[in-house]
Amino acid sequence: MKKKVLLVFAILLVTATAFAGCSDDKPVPPLTYSEVSDSLSDNGYLGDPDHGTESSQASIPVEVENASFLVMVTAVLTWVDDEASDGSEPDMFKLSITNGEMSRMANSDQGRLEVSLEVDENSTGGSMESASLGNKVDVIVDCVECGFTPDIKDWGAIHLGHNDPGNDYSLEIKYDYLEPDQ
Repeated sequence: MKKKVLLVFAILLVTATAFAGCSDDKPVPPLTYSEVSDSLSDNGYLGDPDHGTESSQASIPVEVENASFLVMVTAVLTWVDDEASDGSEPDMFKLSITNGEMSRMANSDQGRLEVSLEVDENSTGGSMESASLGNKVDVIVDCVECGFTPDIKDWGAIHLGHNDPGNDYSLEIKYDYLEPDQ
């Protein structure tokens, strides 16, 4: 019995010593955040993956400082089919946004794509980081296919012409993030 009492006393003594003076500390205020909006743009040229000599993909990172967290990213991709007036088949692009865990993607041959990735407002992750997109996402532009342009002459069953080697694009990215207040 004497050993048990001594052990309990020793534990209480160590605990009291470890936390001595803690009750006088002021509580740490919770970290607060402000929402900030920003944007960036990119213009480039992508080649047809089968017939072009240029890269068919561009990856544009959207990144904020480590203590900040992205909550929404919207990308708008536009392009003009440079050979559409020659009777070319349309150029197909794909636009995607990913943070490694979540992604959104769309493709079109209509000259405009818009994709958004945002935090689920019903998310209850417990921490700011788990309820966000993290501090980096990648916006990826792919040239899926550029159209075939037939010759002006009608050769009957023989289809002569050339493949469009690629196309210019313009990308606008808008993003919102939470930044810790100072």
